[in-house]
Amino acid sequence: DPTVAAFYVRLAERQAKMGQLQLGFLRIGGKRIAFNYLLRCGPKLYALKIGYDPEFARFGPGQLLFHDWLRELHADPNWVALDFLGPATPTLRRWTNRCYSVERLLLAPSRWLSRTLLRTLRPGLATSLVSR
Repeated sequence: DPTVAAFYVRLAERQAKMGQLQLGFLRIGGKRIAFNYLLRCGPKLYALKIGYDPEFARFGPGQLLFHDWLRELHADPNWVALDFLGPATPTLRRWTNRCYSVERLLLAPSRWLSRTLLRTLRPGLATSLVSR
C-alpha cells in the first residue's frame, strides 16, 4: 500500500533526524533477507515492522533476526522495555508474556461546536467530558 509505505518513510526520516531510528538486517552472502524497523526513545524500544524475503520464508528469517537482536539487547544495560506497537499476533506472542490494551482519546476545545461534533462522532463520549 503506497500510503502506508509513505507513512513509514516519513516516520523513519523524522526519527532518523532525532537519532531514534534503528534498522537491523539479516544478510546471507551480502544479500539482505530480513529487516527490523525500530524506534529507540530513551531506554525504550518500539518494534514497528519486521520483514523478510519470501524466498527464505521456510527458514523464519524474521524470527532469526529478532532472536539475534534480542540477544544483543539483553547485553545492553541501557534499555528497559520493548514494545511491539500493534496487535498481539501469534508471531509476536512468541517474544512476550504480557499485553496491554490501547485506548483512543479524542480531545477538543470546550465549545458548543466541539461538543456537538464529539456527540456525533462518539455517542456517550461527550457525557464523560470534563469542562474547564
